[in-house]
Amino acid sequence: MKKQILFTILLLVIGYWLLVGSAQAALVSCGGKDQEPCQLCDFFVLFQNIVNFVLFKIVPPLAALFLVIGGVMFFFAGASPSTLQTAKKLMTSVMFGLLIIYGAWVFVNTFFMLIGVAEPGQFGFDLRKWWNFPCP
Repeated sequence: MKKQILFTILLLVIGYWLLVGSAQAALVSCGGKDQEPCQLCDFFVLFQNIVNFVLFKIVPPLAALFLVIGGVMFFFAGASPSTLQTAKKLMTSVMFGLLIIYGAWVFVNTFFMLIGVAEPGQFGFDLRKWWNFPCP
């Protein structure tokens, strides 16, 4: 019974995070009523909006949630080595996942800096915002 209640609460919390973030704005600002028709450039804006939504609205709360779950499992593992091992594996997997997700962006950004698309700026990096796709 406790597992069902915990699962229901967890599902409601995750659902709340997903619904609030997606209700804030449209994916593209074209093609709607009283708006200009979409162009090819808007496809790239759509892709950018989806990537930003996943990277900054979905990944951090899910990572935090799974780190908390792993921490709770670690705390309540007691004398159970299998639960302790599962908690360690969960937290390690979350950290490696974050490293892969955000490390890929750093890798691409470094590559673009090397080929001249982005340049170091006055306060660290002025990246010319290669990841933004403004439409005319």
